[in-house]
Formats: sequence, structure tokens, C-alpha cells
Amino acid sequence: MFMLNKNVELSIPKITDGKVDSSTKVPIKLGTKEGNEAFKQWMDLVIIPKFKRLYKSNKFAKELSEATYHKSDNHNTIINYTTGIDTMTSNPTEVTKFAEVTEDFNKLVSVKMDGIPLVDAFFYYDLIAYDR
Repeated sequence: MFMLNKNVELSIPKITDGKVDSSTKVPIKLGTKEGNEAFKQWMDLVIIPKFKRLYKSNKFAKELSEATYHKSDNHNTIINYTTGIDTMTSNPTEVTKFAEVTEDFNKLVSVKMDGIPLVDAFFYYDLIAYDR
């Protein structure tokens, strides 16, 4: 609901059956089922792999990996990218890792990828992927 109220509209490459057609752009509206699904697929197939490839030394990029989740309501398996860092712990190693990853994430504030600010793209991804 948050994104629907924000009226976020984007133009992304057409994706059909997991294949990206970069020559054809389609409009999407975040906050809608179709828009959210298209955006997540675009992030999973294009933006996140490209980000990880271009920013290998960035600690946020290094920590991003695929995690498998099982939805209890429909028993579907979902794959989302996550850092896997436990942000609720007081474990000094995890606290330090979180601080380092956050510092490198903040360095991305002025970076755009395929026309969208990268930090915004990850914010939207988090809202969509984790049903927030």
C-alpha cells in the first residue's frame, strides 16, 4: 500500500519467461501486483547481478546472496536477495559487519543503474520482496 500511495512509475525492459528484452521498455506502477512482480523480476535478473558484477569491492554487493523462502500460505518457494546479516543481534562480529555493509551501501547514494537511483531500487526491492 505504501508504494501505491507514492505513485511510483518506472519504465523497465520487457521480461518474458525469464528472458530480458532490453530493446523494449514497458511501463510499470509499483504498489500493484503486476508492477511489483515485474520490478522484482527485473531486479533479480538484471539490476542485482549487474550491481554485483560492477561493484565487486563494495561490501554490500559482496554480502548480497540469494536466499530461499517457503511461503506458508501457498507453499510456494521464493528466492530473494538478502545480506543475511542478523540486525537484531548484539554479537560483535555481526554488529561490525552490519556497520561496514551499511557504510558501503551509503556510498551508493548518487549511483544510478539503468535510470533508477540504486538505493531507491533496493528500498523498493525490500518492500516488495519481503511484503512490507
